[in-house]
Amino acid sequence: MKVDGVGKIVEGVNALEAALNSNRVKKVIVLDTKLNKSNKFNFLIEGIKKQNIEIEIVKDNKLWEFHSRHNIVGICEEKEIFDEKNFENIISEKILILDHFQDTNNLGAVARSAAAFDFQTIFLPKKRSVQITEKTFAISSGGMEYVNIVMYNSIFSLIKKIKNLGDKLELPLLSETSDKTLGEVPTRILSSVIDRGTMEKDVSTDENADPSKYQAQAIMRYNVLFTQTVSMTVPCNTNLRAGDTIKCFFPKISRGDGSEFDPDQSGLYMI
Repeated sequence: MKVDGVGKIVEGVNALEAALNSNRVKKVIVLDTKLNKSNKFNFLIEGIKKQNIEIEIVKDNKLWEFHSRHNIVGICEEKEIFDEKNFENIISEKILILDHFQDTNNLGAVARSAAAFDFQTIFLPKKRSVQITEKTFAISSGGMEYVNIVMYNSIFSLIKKIKNLGDKLELPLLSETSDKTLGEVPTRILSSVIDRGTMEKDVSTDENADPSKYQAQAIMRYNVLFTQTVSMTVPCNTNLRAGDTIKCFFPKISRGDGSEFDPDQSGLYMI
């Protein structure tokens, strides 16, 4: 039987059991043979009946339209496949990037191993790779149900996007009862990342600095970068080179006497 859509046909006891756990199964087709006597098979049938899923019995081997190796098949909802453009929300700490895969059996085996070792996302190229078929689901023994599949175009652009994901800082919630973070709601609360050192054995994890003692000053200095510009000319000194330090005295920005120097901004600067 030919059905369009990824994962719409799931063959075998293990693959069907995993598809049931994913709530994708719409109908089950069973070939009535002597092989249908195992405890696992009977337990699976009982679970299918409890979910009120339609079961069709085929009694003639000649009418069996599926692989002869399997005697139970699920007709399922299509498995969701993600694109390179919208994978950010399903990315996990353990990912697997595949390229130039040419064997369906190998792809199914990789998915099975990935699920066993808690890899939750597999990246697969749209070109230069074997297509996902019902055989992939059967070989994976249910592993395909527990991993997200992301199709990508270029492995170079994909790796770049994945690296950039680490630049996003997860801010804390406003409170224990709120579902919004500090970055989603205008607030006068200042947030900061606390440096607690390393987590190596016998190394102190005490805070290296108290944010309340420097945060306001840090924000002020950052804003000064966009509001204040000073140009300097050092005459008749041709010995200055990059890396040298010079002592600078900057005037205070105030309405008062402009001859006073700013003690915070003045000091040693590197060329």
